[in-house]
Amino acid sequence: MLPRRRLVSVLKLCLAIALLSLILLASRLSNLGEEIHVRYPPQRLPPYICPRSNGTDSAPAEVAVQNWNATWKSDAKVLVFVETFYSKLGKQILNIIDAIKVPRKVETLSKNLPLLTTAKRGRFSIIIIENYYKYLNLPAWNRQLLDKYCRDYGVGIISFLASRSADYIRAKVKDSPLTFRQKQRAANLRFSAHSVVNFLAKPGAVLEAPQPDTDDWILFDISKGFESVISAEDVDGEERAAVVHDRGLADGVERILFGHNFTHWINKIAFVDALRHLGEGSVRIDLNRFIQIDVDDIFVGMSGSRMTRSDADALLDSQNRLRRFIANFTYCLGFSGSFFRNGDSLEVKGDERLIEIANNFVWFPHMWRHNHAHELNVTQLKAVMTLNKMFAQSWKISVDSHYAISPQHAGVYPVHEELYDSWRDIWDIRVTSTEEYPHFRPSSARRGFIYKNISVLPRQTCGLYTHTHFFHSYPDGLSNLLNNIEGGDLFFTILTNPFSIFMTHQQNYAHDRLGIFTFERVVNFIKCWTNLRLFWAKPMYMEQFLNKTSPEHTVVFEKSATYFDNPEAPRTAAALLPCRICRLQMFILVILLDPAIRAYSWYQHMRAHNDSAALSLSLIEILNVRSSDALPLRKLRQRCVSPGRYAHHLDRWLDVYPLSQIHVIDGDTLRYNPVAVLKSLTTSLHLPAFAYEEMLKFDERKRFFCVRGNKCLGASKGRKYPPMDEKLRARLNAIFREDNIALHKLLVRYDLPIPEWLRAQLSRPRPEE
Repeated sequence: MLPRRRLVSVLKLCLAIALLSLILLASRLSNLGEEIHVRYPPQRLPPYICPRSNGTDSAPAEVAVQNWNATWKSDAKVLVFVETFYSKLGKQILNIIDAIKVPRKVETLSKNLPLLTTAKRGRFSIIIIENYYKYLNLPAWNRQLLDKYCRDYGVGIISFLASRSADYIRAKVKDSPLTFRQKQRAANLRFSAHSVVNFLAKPGAVLEAPQPDTDDWILFDISKGFESVISAEDVDGEERAAVVHDRGLADGVERILFGHNFTHWINKIAFVDALRHLGEGSVRIDLNRFIQIDVDDIFVGMSGSRMTRSDADALLDSQNRLRRFIANFTYCLGFSGSFFRNGDSLEVKGDERLIEIANNFVWFPHMWRHNHAHELNVTQLKAVMTLNKMFAQSWKISVDSHYAISPQHAGVYPVHEELYDSWRDIWDIRVTSTEEYPHFRPSSARRGFIYKNISVLPRQTCGLYTHTHFFHSYPDGLSNLLNNIEGGDLFFTILTNPFSIFMTHQQNYAHDRLGIFTFERVVNFIKCWTNLRLFWAKPMYMEQFLNKTSPEHTVVFEKSATYFDNPEAPRTAAALLPCRICRLQMFILVILLDPAIRAYSWYQHMRAHNDSAALSLSLIEILNVRSSDALPLRKLRQRCVSPGRYAHHLDRWLDVYPLSQIHVIDGDTLRYNPVAVLKSLTTSLHLPAFAYEEMLKFDERKRFFCVRGNKCLGASKGRKYPPMDEKLRARLNAIFREDNIALHKLLVRYDLPIPEWLRAQLSRPRPEE
């Protein structure tokens, strides 16, 4: 009996140990997958304090709204004289002009001035001169001609002076009573309350010392007829003008002169105001700015990077603070429902808190699992959208904005047609936005378009991305973030755009909450230094601004060597201009070169770009590639041969566009006699006459015609290749023989001009098989 009792006791003990082990294991399994992340309290930086004079926050002077004369003597275009086409200040001037969508022409100030008038109208409403000294030292005849044009057509001049190496400090402007001091240190910069130029700029704030604080400013003396736009104090405390307005009392020419470049943001504001003032209505800038802040991927992110309950409450508090400055401001939150409650315990509570306060925000859909639209067909897209919609309905999230954002903007542009169809059917989407049309950079060139009755608005970045969580780890330091906000890219995006849709991510509102800091600070900065009125409206309202600032007389063009033979290009291009009238204003220009020369040129181009297939094989060997050979070899052969099958591709374009909108150009004639070709094309397109012969010159080194004054082609253009040998030429002629015959038949059938190279090719005897 004793051994049995002992055995039972041992078994009981083992059972107890096993049960305890199971409990411990279950406890560990219940916590498996949740890593406890260390959370530090968010770092708080003080808000931007407006440096008011005498420590007071006085009300700004009332902004005068000028009613310009609607009858202008000159076209709404700016003539810019730069030192060189590569000068830093010149590029900055052009970037600002492009940002506010003002047409411009760029020249260097030389002995020959461009044509200033056409018939009885001036060609330019404003003249900008990068280097005022060059203007002062123009040949007498050119100076008189330029000044007379300004007087006759009421055109003003904006220009810049820089400190020179001479020993003198005080100087007088040539042929003018204006005097100035060079090599000065400027202090206490502020916008003058008495200047008629200042419109966006708000008087009252004082910049004690511009950064960097250098002694290279020119400060103008204020006297009768010369009023300060930006006032400053020199080292003796005397008030002078950092930017001066010459009212033209001496010679009848109104000028605004800058004593420093755009190193300091305060000069950029004055420059925009100068354009508006001298443009007299041709440069239209108002004070209203609409701002929308999208918080993308509100539930998406790695555990440890996401928002907690306190972060969600801070977002709502920030929205209420911003409403003091932006009427009705509301954050717009984008969601992918599959990632709800996908973080650690603190982040799960953050997700739940966002749902609790959901009615305070505008919500818009992404995809159920942050799917990339271009990777899915229409059935798959509708399925993931339906899942996301069911998520919103189950949690009673109101999604009535008719606005959506595709993850990573995939499928918006270039257009993925199934995305637009699915958006319309599932969500009734009418508005979206992207930063990719037509190109990501420069941001000032972004545009909107309409496709399938969905308005695609331009989207802006703000310097915050998914990896920017903390002040201490911001790329290039906290000073870089502050410079972006206080007079940098973020500030000027708002200054120069009537509406701005900013992309942020939920990670920017967690941890140190950089998103909240950034936008609250930039709003405070705007209110301090400008008269801008900030508004918010639902995305549906924003679509009315689509391309509002695009000048009506602009001719937009795009050139590409890859569109012509792309099977999807004709319909895609037509879809980007959905209205019939828009499509009728679009023309397709097809430049036809000898396909044999085109194929040889492409092969040499790939060799120059170190393509391994082109470097290892001759073109004859590439042309002999079979379907069983390696894919890179087949792709290279296809790119050499396919573009030269002109008739095949032209037929596809004619399926979409009427013959009247397609113009065929002989490539050889364009190369060797471009003036004749361009004049003929100008007439065909009903464009204003243009003196191409004055703009083009033949470059002996590159062996091409180029624009006068510009560098002729880049290093990768106009390369000289070895001549094509007779054997290769005969092989290429044989390959393209049937295609050339088909092209000739097509051109004859549509009564289109036949290129000389095609006549020569078809006059040769058929090669022997």
